[in-house]
Amino acid sequence: MEKGNSINILIQKYSNGTLKPAEEEQLYLWLNESALNRDLFRERLNETVPEVKDQVRFNSALAKTKSRLFKEQKSSRKIQFKGKFRRWIELAAVLVLGILIKVSVDYFGAANLDNENQLCKIAAPIGQKSQVMLPDGSKVWLNSESVIEFNNNFASNRVVKLEGEAYFEVEKDKDHAFQVQTKSYNVVVHGTRFNVMAYDDLGYTQTTLVEGSVEIQRGKQQLFLEPGEQINLQNGQFIERKVNTDIAIAWKDNKFRFDSVKFSELIRRLERWYDVDIEISNSALLEQEFSGVFKNDETIFQVLTALKYYVGFEYKHEGFRKITIK
Repeated sequence: MEKGNSINILIQKYSNGTLKPAEEEQLYLWLNESALNRDLFRERLNETVPEVKDQVRFNSALAKTKSRLFKEQKSSRKIQFKGKFRRWIELAAVLVLGILIKVSVDYFGAANLDNENQLCKIAAPIGQKSQVMLPDGSKVWLNSESVIEFNNNFASNRVVKLEGEAYFEVEKDKDHAFQVQTKSYNVVVHGTRFNVMAYDDLGYTQTTLVEGSVEIQRGKQQLFLEPGEQINLQNGQFIERKVNTDIAIAWKDNKFRFDSVKFSELIRRLERWYDVDIEISNSALLEQEFSGVFKNDETIFQVLTALKYYVGFEYKHEGFRKITIK
């Protein structure tokens, strides 16, 4: 059987949840050969996606396959650095919207990894999430379309640059503070759990403290958070408030939880989560607020169908990634 026909059969089996373990491995290896293969997979999968009335049956079959594949991939890939940088960075591949992914890791600087200025960049592209263990043992969950960077002298200089959103569980080290740098401000800690959201297109930077203590530094300004507090920097002003921290970090457990979020921001988050393009033709919808909970095993169509009854709109599916809201 030709490879093309064989892959089409695998994709068909994947869509109805009947892939065998050996076939799952074959499909996974093919997807990771090239971006072209992943694009082809999305196109073929789109051709097998049923109408909305059949989504429940489709999702049930798909969830079974995703569950098996995720367990198989749970053994993390490991990348070892040379010289002083002998700790392991563990990367966990994640399944989102039925599309197999691989965390992308890029290295910049001189070819010699013993170079103290060697920079490591770890990214979770749009529609994907990843989990990373840093050289000091701290754990980081990266949300969709997010990037962290750090140098290979991390053990003595625990500085991470963040673009996007990440949840941190920082190992305690009283001698070396852990610092998260964003374009808006820096978050300084010694050992704690917190979430930072710093997407450029949201218009604000937000830090939510789950446990421990953090210091927010912006120029000469210094602010301290206690567990259960959240701080937003918007239009040059800091706003502190008490929050339910479970809402802020629900994304790392593959859940959407929103509390009075503007529809415009909600749609942008859905675009990141599902790797789709949603166009809103009725601007009156943008300022409406929404609160609710969705799980990752729900398709974008199920989410939008629920939202349309709550907010009041109609949507049209115009392709695998293109959706219009009227």
